Amino acid sequence: MHLPRLVINRQLLANSQIQPRILSLQLCSDRASSYNSVMNSIFSADKVGVPIDAMVLSKEDSHFMQQACFLTKGIYQKPADQRDMLQLLFTHGLPSNTTRALLNVPQPKTVDFRASCFCHKMPVEFAYMCSVCLALTCQASPVCETCGTDAR
Repeated sequence: MHLPRLVINRQLLANSQIQPRILSLQLCSDRASSYNSVMNSIFSADKVGVPIDAMVLSKEDSHFMQQACFLTKGIYQKPADQRDMLQLLFTHGLPSNTTRALLNVPQPKTVDFRASCFCHKMPVEFAYMCSVCLALTCQASPVCETCGTDAR
């Protein structure tokens, strides 16, 4: 997901007046295997000052998207009724960054900053990390299950 950063950087160099944003529509629950790429995207967007907005349409909240919106000062939305989706996108997605600061945007009550382990796909407070692929596991293992690296 480094392509959006390259495109955004190129556009910012050409025209410093633009106010780029990223909108993520999520239809399913988080996948622990995509944790690294999602976090890299969050850090890249934050580095260039681009807010990430998320609209989650799955039954569960998205820990990844909550973190992305919180860290980049974007808007996290999980509409109770999908028929409200277009109105929410127009109301919160179209205004400029300056105008958005004036809007009364509902914020999530809590943001879960726990990472998900790759083995059980569940959020964990403490994890073991592979030094090669950065995979997180809830239990120590002599061999990384993701990349096969010997951890001894």
